[in-house]
Amino acid sequence: MGDICNEKGISPIIYDEVAELTEEQYDYIMNRIMAETIANPEKRIIGKITKIHPKGWGFITSMEIPFTRIFFHWSALIQETIKFPELKRGMEVEFVAREDPEKGMRAFKIDVLEPEHIPEIKEVKSESHS
Repeated sequence: MGDICNEKGISPIIYDEVAELTEEQYDYIMNRIMAETIANPEKRIIGKITKIHPKGWGFITSMEIPFTRIFFHWSALIQETIKFPELKRGMEVEFVAREDPEKGMRAFKIDVLEPEHIPEIKEVKSESHS
């Protein structure tokens, strides 16, 4: 299953959960998600920002679309929400997800939910002991 996870862009955060799935189980879950997305293309999904790149893109994960990192570009932010440079890892967002056959899941129409109440997640650097 590890090769399948790498091929399909599965987030390392949830890799352990996916590693126990068979390829058939993974495909079944993803097909159900895609069918629901096609049936309701404007469905709003809740997720959290897991990565932000200074060049204007990042990734979101959501329990509603398991085992997937969802790409977003700064231009997908709704104008009434905060600006891209103010985004922080861990912020909760609401968005519309669409599958790009060549590039995977994409987030559009992104709203940041209550940004003033969400603390920034700081990465902890390990100290070397001499």
